[in-house]
Amino acid sequence: MLRRVAIGALIAILLGCAQGSASAAKKAKKRPSAISCSSTHTLAVDKDTRERASGAVLCLINRQRRAHGLRPVRASKPLESASSEHSRAMVRGKFISHGTPGGDSARLRIRKAGYVRRSRSSRHSRHSRHSRHSRHSRHSRHSRHSRHSRQYLIGETLTWGSGPYATPVQLVGALMESTAHRRTLLDKRFRDVGVGMALGAPIANVGMDAATVTIGFGRR
Repeated sequence: MLRRVAIGALIAILLGCAQGSASAAKKAKKRPSAISCSSTHTLAVDKDTRERASGAVLCLINRQRRAHGLRPVRASKPLESASSEHSRAMVRGKFISHGTPGGDSARLRIRKAGYVRRSRSSRHSRHSRHSRHSRHSRHSRHSRHSRHSRQYLIGETLTWGSGPYATPVQLVGALMESTAHRRTLLDKRFRDVGVGMALGAPIANVGMDAATVTIGFGRR
């Protein structure tokens, strides 16, 4: 069985460049994790298992942050709402991207959800990278970074998996294997997080149970 995971990450840097967080994470001394997470091998197939799996994803993120000497992120209802909406949209529309076919962006979704207020923009820059391997590859990744203003910080990571690779431990593990997405999860400036999991895959004809996850990060 091939592992099929697609991952995306976006950081809207509103407090400065993100380079410092990556170097800080590398320099931080790893500490043994004291966080015990339940349901880490739960496959989401209904509302109950989806809620438990979503909680496990959040717990595993904080386990990684604690292991790298970082403070945990706390659950945010607005970020969870924005993330859940986007995960459902990707499953319905069969796409995986930070932007929707209708033109919504991560920044717009998070703003609509009430996490941040509308503010004036300042410098704007984008960097995008997309790498795709052969059809036999087990990973495809893309990342995007953008700077919008100086008042808040938001980030977004996307992942999905099918079958045994749709469990929380596999989804978070795949994110941690990617330098760009690992940097997002271990960004020391983030304070809040919202995990939005939808049942199903963002591509057609998967043929097995799948989970699509949007993880929104923020600081305000």
